[in-house]
Amino acid sequence: MRSSSSFALGDNIENLTLTATADHAATGNALDIILTGNGGNNTLDGGAGADTLTGGAGDDIYLVDNIADTVTESPGEGAGNVLDGGAGDDTLDGGAGSDTLIGDEGADTFVMGFGMGADTAVDAQGGTSKTGSDPRCGRPARNKAGRRFAAPDKRGVRQHALAGLLHHPAGFMGDTGRGATINSKPRTTIRRATPSLPRTTLEVANDPMPLAA
Repeated sequence: MRSSSSFALGDNIENLTLTATADHAATGNALDIILTGNGGNNTLDGGAGADTLTGGAGDDIYLVDNIADTVTESPGEGAGNVLDGGAGDDTLDGGAGSDTLIGDEGADTFVMGFGMGADTAVDAQGGTSKTGSDPRCGRPARNKAGRRFAAPDKRGVRQHALAGLLHHPAGFMGDTGRGATINSKPRTTIRRATPSLPRTTLEVANDPMPLAA
């Protein structure tokens, strides 16, 4: 099926392609759906099935709620996407471009790296969101309430700072005390602790300065 406007599939329809270039939303159903975006900034939500979501050239939002869902983004398509893992233990990798990775519930893994754009990782659990900047951009991390975490300036930012914000070695989501080091010196202070939440992991790709064990 093809649509030139936002559209939600009814029962027993499995494929939807957005046409034209405007920003539209495509919503699936309980079947295994194939949703294909256009050149605009689309929002693709396949629904409950094992869906295939292809955004196209714009900066798209993908809603993933099934471990068997597949998101396809070709090189050069979209400079900044939003990946929302929903419930469950997800691995979110925005690839190139400045992306927003939303872990939501579960023990999630965020994949970031040098040369992959200035990504933002948001892990929302227990009513609180922790946000950390990409290792390269050097922006202070904040939670949704606007409370600032201490962070180094952009000259010294490495993946250590983001790792400390999202995943302390003890497994806590924002451990109290010093949770990261920059050039072997503690620089990031985590001010709030939520020790009962699932573990959140940060993976850093293409990193010239690996985090020491």
